[in-house]
Amino acid sequence: MKGTKFVASALVAGMMLTGAGYAYWTDSVAISNTVSTGELDVSLGDSTVSEVSNYVNASVVSKTEKALSYEVKNLYPGASFKLNTTINNSGSIPAVISSVSVDSTDGSDTLSKEKIYVSGTVGGHTINKMKLSQFENHFSYVPGANLQLNPNAAGMNVNLTFELDSSLAGNDFEKTDLSQVFTVNFKQHNE
Repeated sequence: MKGTKFVASALVAGMMLTGAGYAYWTDSVAISNTVSTGELDVSLGDSTVSEVSNYVNASVVSKTEKALSYEVKNLYPGASFKLNTTINNSGSIPAVISSVSVDSTDGSDTLSKEKIYVSGTVGGHTINKMKLSQFENHFSYVPGANLQLNPNAAGMNVNLTFELDSSLAGNDFEKTDLSQVFTVNFKQHNE
């Protein structure tokens, strides 16, 4: 037994002196990719504001790619004017209307959103006569109303008629100008 212990010890010592050991192989695989995000880029195209009723004067004050400011003078109860514009998508992903806002540019609320009515069309969607305050939130409740604006497709036409409440009486709103900015807010199509 002494002999086998001696031989085993000698073998271990011999292996240590010669540097014997074991080896293993390794390998790896790398995957390289490029991801680019889309662009949401909507802008206003041709835009006009015009009179419908006699004595009303309506005009575009300024227009940028993102906002349209207009002014309406001599509006009276029951009188109306039209807003026509085209919205284009030069981005790379479809856009959907999320909301619309119409705000006073001079900070006055004399002609509140409860006293102005809107009707017309936005894209393929018909807007039945409603208060301006209702119109601003209308698009969040209209799923599937054909309000998607595809990239580089024909623009979305917006044709609206605004009317001052015909039931207004008295002199409270005489000599009041209406200066507003009309903003259409978009979001990506799958949100």
